[in-house]
Amino acid sequence: MKCLKFRKRKQKEYLKIQSFKERQHLNIRMSRERMINRAKDLLMNGLIKKRGLSGCVDYLIADFKKLKEKLLQS
Repeated sequence: MKCLKFRKRKQKEYLKIQSFKERQHLNIRMSRERMINRAKDLLMNGLIKKRGLSGCVDYLIADFKKLKEKLLQS
């Protein structure tokens, strides 16, 4: 009986970890989509005219790294 309870508890822990990993993967995918939409908005607003194309790309990469760090911390 104790063995079954132990197995069930371990299985629940494993499922919790798996669901967390899936949610984290989904969050990263959603953040990529948000980043792409943001890039389109920045292009439309004319940020490239101010920063140039490479400056705009650097800005977006830095913003994505910050977002990724926040996801990894939480």
